[in-house]
Amino acid sequence: MFNFAGTKKLRASTYGRGLWELTFIAGPDFQISVPNNSATVFAGTTAAFSGSLTAVNGYASAVNLTCAAGATPSPSVCAFSPGGTKPTSIGANFSLGAGGAGADYLFNVQAAGTDANSITHTFSLTLHILDFALTAPAPGSITVKQGATSGAVALQVTAAGAFDRTVNLSCTGLPTGVTCKFQPSATVEPVSGSPVPVPLTVSTSLNTPPGTFPLNVVATTAGGPQKSQTLSLKVTLATSNGPDFEITISDGSQSAAVNGAVIFHGTLTALNGYNSLVNLGCGPGSTPQPPTCSVSPLSTTPTAGGAAFTVSAASDVPQAYNFVIGATGTDTAQSFHSAPVSLSVGFDFSFSNLSPAQTVAAGQTATYNLDLRPLGNGNFPDSVSLGCSAATLPALTTCAFTPAQVSVGSGDTNVLLVLHTTAPASASSRITNSSLVLWFFLPWGGIVMTSGRQVLRKRLLLAGLLLTLISCGGGGGLSGGGGGAANPGTKPGNYSITVTASSGSLSHGLQAALTVQ
Repeated sequence: MFNFAGTKKLRASTYGRGLWELTFIAGPDFQISVPNNSATVFAGTTAAFSGSLTAVNGYASAVNLTCAAGATPSPSVCAFSPGGTKPTSIGANFSLGAGGAGADYLFNVQAAGTDANSITHTFSLTLHILDFALTAPAPGSITVKQGATSGAVALQVTAAGAFDRTVNLSCTGLPTGVTCKFQPSATVEPVSGSPVPVPLTVSTSLNTPPGTFPLNVVATTAGGPQKSQTLSLKVTLATSNGPDFEITISDGSQSAAVNGAVIFHGTLTALNGYNSLVNLGCGPGSTPQPPTCSVSPLSTTPTAGGAAFTVSAASDVPQAYNFVIGATGTDTAQSFHSAPVSLSVGFDFSFSNLSPAQTVAAGQTATYNLDLRPLGNGNFPDSVSLGCSAATLPALTTCAFTPAQVSVGSGDTNVLLVLHTTAPASASSRITNSSLVLWFFLPWGGIVMTSGRQVLRKRLLLAGLLLTLISCGGGGGLSGGGGGAANPGTKPGNYSITVTASSGSLSHGLQAALTVQ
C-alpha cells in the first residue's frame, strides 16, 4: 500500500506477469486539455490555442502556465491569457497565442500547480509556421537600350517551415513598352532547404521613354503575405555613338552541392567594330562571389559573332550567391560591363556506420557508433531525426539512439545506436491461477481446523482479495502455465537493419549488420 500526495494505491506483482496497481483513494489533482492542439499560420501572424484546467477531487490551488520544449524548442512568441489560473470542476478556460520564425514546432504547454506537491502536467501542441521570401535582385540596377532585352537578373524564392504553397511572380510599376519574364516560369513551388532560382529578364520597346524607373518584383501566395523587391531600370536611346561590347551568360542561374563545381558559359560580342582586349573576372553582386570562381580565358577580344569564355564556380558553404561576371575593356574609355549570375549551393550531409557487424545472443544488446557530418563548413540547418526500418528489424527487437535527435546548428555528431533483442522464455516457468489459489489454501488447512471460525473468516477475506487482484489482471493476469504460449524471443539469424537519418528534405541511410545466436 502506497500513499503519495493523498492518493492511496495498492500494488501487487507476480513473477513473469508484470505489476498491477489499484487506486483506492485519489488525492486532489487537475487535468489540462487543449482541443485544437495543432495549427498552421504564416510568419508574422499568431496562432490561437484554447484550453481548460479542470479540478479533480477538490483541487483548489492556482496553476501557472508556460511553454516548454518538446521534440523541438517552443516558438519565440508564447503568451498565455491568463498566465495562471485556478482549475474548477467545470474547467477554467485559458488561451495561448503562439508565433515566430518559419519552422515546425512540437512543444508542450506546461501546467505547474502551486500546491504543496507541485503537481505538474503537460499537453503537447503542434504549430506549423509557414514563410517564404524573395531574394534581392542581383544586380540591383540594369541598363537597357530601347527595343532591347537585359541580361538575366538573379532572383530566388525561398521557403521555411512546412511551406507547401504555390508562389506567383510578377512585375509592377512598368513604364510603357516594358515587359518582364521569369525563367523557367512565373509560378514556382519552393520548399524549405531548396530555394528556386528564377532569373528575370526585362525587355523594352522602341517607344519606351528614356529614363530611370523603379520596378517592383512581387511574389504572392494564397492566404499569405506579399513579398517584393525593387529593381532599378535605366532605359537609354537605341542609337550608339561609338564602338562598344556586350557580355552575356547563357546559363546564369545554377545549383550545386557543397564543393561541387558548376560551369557558366558566356560570350563577349563586339558592337560597332570594337576590337580591344577585355579582361574578365568575378565580382560581388548582392552577395560576395563564391570562394572558388575562375574565368577562362582571363582576357579575350570580343568579336561580332561572340567570343566564348567559361566561369567555374564552387563553394564549401551551403548558401545562395548572387554575383557578377565583370568585363573591363582595355580601350581608352576602359568600358565596363557585367552580367549577373547566381549559384545556389545546397546543404548535404554524410551518414556513416563506424562499427563492424555485431554478434549477440538473444536477450543481449548490440551497439553501433554512427557519425553524422555536415558537408563543407556548414552546420545542420534543420534537426536530424533517426529511425530504424521496421521491415528490416528482427521481430521482438527494438532500436534506440543517443542522442534521440540531432539539434539544429549541430556540427559533426556521434550517435550511439543500441539494438535490444529478446531472450526466449519458457511457459513452464510461470504458475497458474489455480495452482496459486491451491497454494494459498493448503498450508492453512490445519490452522483452519484448529483455530476456529475467527481464523477461517480471516483466511476467506484474504482469499477474496487475491481473487479480486486476479480478476483485475484481466481474467488470468496471474496465469502463465495453464495453456499460455511461450515467448520465442528474437529468432537467431543474420540481419541487415536499415537505419535512416532525415534533415529537412534530405534523407540518407546505412546498414547495421547483426547476427543473433
